[in-house]
This record gives sequence, C-alpha cells and structure tokens, in this order.
Amino acid sequence: MLYGDAWNLTELILSPNTKRICWGALAGCYALKRLELPDGVEVIEDDALDGGWGDKEMALTDLVIGSKIKSIGNHAFWGCRNLQTVTVRRPDPIAIPEETFHAQTYMNATLYVPEGSTESVNVKELIDVQIREKEGVDVDTWKSWFEEYWMAMGYPEGYYSDTVYVYNSYTKEGYAHTNYWTSFLHRQEGEPAAVTRWPVTVIADGGGTVKAFGKDLRNTLCSENVEEGINVSVLVEPDYGYYVSAMTLNGTDVLANLSGASYTLQNIQSRDTLRVTYQAIEASIVIRTSEMGELEQTVQYGSTFQFKVVPQEGYVVHSVVFNDVDMTADALANGSIVTPAVTGKAVLSVTFEADPSGIEDMHAPQLRVLPTGQGVKVLGLTRGGTIAVHGADGSLVTQVQAKSDVEQIALPAGQVYVVSAEGRSVKVRL
Repeated sequence: MLYGDAWNLTELILSPNTKRICWGALAGCYALKRLELPDGVEVIEDDALDGGWGDKEMALTDLVIGSKIKSIGNHAFWGCRNLQTVTVRRPDPIAIPEETFHAQTYMNATLYVPEGSTESVNVKELIDVQIREKEGVDVDTWKSWFEEYWMAMGYPEGYYSDTVYVYNSYTKEGYAHTNYWTSFLHRQEGEPAAVTRWPVTVIADGGGTVKAFGKDLRNTLCSENVEEGINVSVLVEPDYGYYVSAMTLNGTDVLANLSGASYTLQNIQSRDTLRVTYQAIEASIVIRTSEMGELEQTVQYGSTFQFKVVPQEGYVVHSVVFNDVDMTADALANGSIVTPAVTGKAVLSVTFEADPSGIEDMHAPQLRVLPTGQGVKVLGLTRGGTIAVHGADGSLVTQVQAKSDVEQIALPAGQVYVVSAEGRSVKVRL
C-alpha cells in the first residue's frame, strides 16, 4: 500500500508507465481532490481507492480514467462519495461491477465519455484480406463487396480488383448500454470544462484553533487547491485566556472583517494566504496599601489567588476591596482572602487604621472607608456630619457634608489620602 497512509496528500501525479492500481493502493488518500490515471493504466483492482475502510470521507471530486483501461474491480471507487465528474477516455466501454462506484456517485456525478461512444452502433470490421485469381471465383459475390468498399473510398461504381475482403459485422455497445455505466444518471460526451484552481493557505499561530478545509489547525498551516470563484470560510477559536490579536490576508490586515468567530475569503481569484495570530490576554494584580507606592504582578489569565492580610502591631484591618468588591468581612473572619478569577487588570486595595480597642469611640463604631475605582465610599456616617479629605502632605483636598449614612467622594487616582469623619481618620491609596 504505497499511499495507504497519505491522509493529507492533496495532489498525486502517477508515472505514465503505471500499468496497475493494486488493491487498496490509494485507499488512505482522504484529502486527494483530483486523480488522473494515465493512459497506461490497464487494471484497477478491487478497493483500490475505497476510503470506506474507516470513518473518514474521501474528498475526491474529479476522476479521470485513461484510454487503455481493461478491467476495473469491485468497490474500486466505492468510498469516493463526493465525486462530481468521472471521465473515461476509452471509446469502447468495458463492463464494470455494479458496486464499482457508490450509489451517490451514480446519482450525483456526471460521466464524461469520448464523442460518439454513448449509443450503440453497427460496425463492419475488415478481418481478412486475400488475393485471388478471377478464375474459379464467384465474381458477383466478391465484386459486390469490392464495390461497397471502393465506393466508400470514393471510387466509381463498378470498380473492383483481385483483392478479396472478408468482413465481420457486429453491434458496438455504447456507454448508455454497457453495465454498469448505465447507472450514471448524468452522461455527456467530451471532457468537462477545465477548472482553474488556486492554492489557499491558512496559518494558525499561538494559543487557538483555526477550522479550515475540515481540519483543526493549531500552530501549523494547511494549503488546499480551491476552485476559482468559490468562497472559503474559516472559524477562529481562541483558547481560554487568549484572543485574536491579528489576522492578515496576503499581508493586509482583515481583523475588522472578522464576524464573531467566522471569516470568509470571498470569490477566490488568486493564490491567497490567511494568517490568524492569537495572544494571551494580559492579566495582573495591583496591590495598594495606604503607604506610598503599589505592587503590580502579571498573573495567569483566569487564575485565583489567596492573600493573607496582616496589620502591623497597634493597627487593624480597616477595609479590603478587590475590584470595587468589599471583601473586608472575609479578611477579618479568616485573616485572608481568595480573589475571584483574574481576567484583566485587577486592583486589591487594603487600608489599615490604629487599633481603636483601647480608645473610647462610641460616636461612630461602624465608620468604613472603601477605595473604589472613582474615589472612596464612606459608610456609617451621621447625616449632616463633615467628611474631610487631606492629601499625604496634610493639605485639604475636599470637604463635604454627609447627606446620608453613605457618601461617594470622587478623587483622582494614584494618590494617598487621609479621610476623616466622625472623629476617626483612615489613610487610603487610590
């Protein structure tokens, strides 16, 4: 089985000296689209191109059988259910087994045969030539044969010679009367119109899959010869944590033409190369405390993280906020927090305050200051009370009067602030 395992073979050129296609020789050529058997091929054995061995479907659409074919075996092309054209160049048909082709081929494909070979015709063949003397010969008998021959050659009526011609008459069957070529519902004389095909290459780079030509491509490429004028559609599927960072067609950016997960190469007219590039989505955690500066760490997309929250002696945890979500209760209860999945730039803000356990503070035991993406949220206020916000240098940034027990104060990011209210002060970094 010379080509039995050539699953990805898309083109095959056989030597003109090839005489026989053996059993199962091409059965594994699932990706082959066109096969032309040279005129020298005389025998095609059983199951020669029967891809029905496995679950994969043969891609073959065009088959050409040469003019000297003498025998085609059972199931030779049984697995080639996508055939659209079958061209046989032998002018006088040979009988074939009923299941040489699949029923779908007989119904859907067009059989192309040489001109004048479809219908049966009466044939008179010259099988012998003898030279005889006129004497002792039934002149009328052979003269009538001579005249028929010579008149056909353009000689005048009555012309004859000493040559005796012996003929054999029979009916020459055409493809419309020879089993099982008769099973083809569509037959034409001549050859199918030439089809122009162009190589289309699809390349997948990085963390993702591109579905094209019935294959799943990952960090590889695939090239197919595509019929001119048709469309080729592909599906792009980034892995979890990746996105399509670039898509080019012949070097030109076409990412804007990506519709959801689908892209279509329209009306193929030339050699085309589509490249899809995937990149990991950047994810990081920024850790902020009430002191100057912050820590940013790149992390794996979609991961969760556990942090212990440990205040210095004489201080307690005031608030723990992750992406505007208050997680203070978890920190106080467990001494640590577990973040949700990180899918972008996340911010963990932790604030501490002096331990008020030794200070008489009956005025606002529930006062909370929570960093947000737009500033701070102050909770536990007394309506009408004053909230003062100072910078790290002690300058007054803003001062507002509480209209309810919760106030949202907008502040520029990247600064350290001291928020004072209800007789307590909390230092925060935004």
